[in-house]
Amino acid sequence: MALDGILLHKIIPELAGSLPMRIQKIYQVSTTEVLFQVHTNNGKKQLLISTHSEYNRLLFTTRSYPTPKEPGNFVMLLRKWKAVSLKKLHRLA
Repeated sequence: MALDGILLHKIIPELAGSLPMRIQKIYQVSTTEVLFQVHTNNGKKQLLISTHSEYNRLLFTTRSYPTPKEPGNFVMLLRKWKAVSLKKLHRLA
């Protein structure tokens, strides 16, 4: 199932309930999944984003994932923006 506008219309209000959130740590748990440890008004949470072609998803999880000892280049690039706080989500168009 594609992550399209209809699905994003349902996901954005759920994520907005946890705003503002500040990214604490970033891990690439597989070739298609990135795990963000975020701090929200409700405490610490883990936000998993999967870009798998069939099983893409975006969710808060309590599951524990194995993390690599050495981060890849993509994660190092994302970590440069780690100090960013998400305060508002909205759809463009």
